[in-house]
Amino acid sequence: MNTTDEQKQLLLDRLNLGVSYQVLLLFVEQAFVFNKETSITALSELFEQFLESLSEDEKKQFREKMLLMIDKKAYEIQKKMGNELPPDELASVKEELKQIASSES
Repeated sequence: MNTTDEQKQLLLDRLNLGVSYQVLLLFVEQAFVFNKETSITALSELFEQFLESLSEDEKKQFREKMLLMIDKKAYEIQKKMGNELPPDELASVKEELKQIASSES
C-alpha cells in the first residue's frame, strides 16, 4: 500500500471511530432519556466488567483521565452557568463527581 492509500485508510479509520463514538454517546444518552432500564443496567454491567478487566496500572491511568475529564466538564459547566450557582455549590458538585469517580475505579 502506498503512502497516499495509507493516509486515506488512516483518515477513514479515524472518521469511523469518531462516528462510532458519537453513536455510542447518543445511545447512552437516549437510554436515560427514554428510561430504558434494561439497557441502563446492561451499560452499568459492561462498565463494571471493563473496570474489572483493567490491571492496577490501567485502573490508575483510567482514573486519572476520568478526573481530568471531570475537571474539564466542571469548568465548562461553571463557565456556562455563570452566576446561576454560587461558586461553593459548583465546587460541591465537582467534589461529588470526583467521589463517584473514585468509588468506581
